[in-house]
Amino acid sequence: MTAIEESARTGDPAAETLLRTAADTGRAIGSAVNSLERALEDHGYEPRTNDDGALVLGNCPFHRLAREHTDTVCHLNLELLRGIAEGSDDRRYTLVLDPGIGRCCVRGAARPDVDQGPPRATAEERKPR
Repeated sequence: MTAIEESARTGDPAAETLLRTAADTGRAIGSAVNSLERALEDHGYEPRTNDDGALVLGNCPFHRLAREHTDTVCHLNLELLRGIAEGSDDRRYTLVLDPGIGRCCVRGAARPDVDQGPPRATAEERKPR
C-alpha cells in the first residue's frame, strides 16, 4: 500500500503518512545490511566523515527533485536516513537538516555520548587495489 493510499484509508494527513512511510522504509533498508555507511552507499549517497566526526553526505540522490520541492523532499530524506540509522542500529550520529552547497541537506552530528569506534572505511577506500 502506498503512503497516499494509507492516508486515504486512515484519514491521516498525507504529509504525516509520507514521513512515517519514509522512516519505515529506512528501517527496512538499514536492518537488511546492518551498516549505515553500506546502506547509504547502496542507495546512492556518498558518506564521509569530517574532522569533527560529523557524517556528511557528499551528494543527494534526490537533488533534482529537491530543487523544486525542497521542504518536502528534504524532510522525507531526513526521515528515510533516520530510519536507516535506526534499522542498522547505528547510534553514532544525530541526523539533522543542515542544507549546504555541494552536499546533501542531511548531516549527522557526532554524538559525544556514543563511542565512535575506529574510523570506518569509505567505499573508495574499500575498493580492491
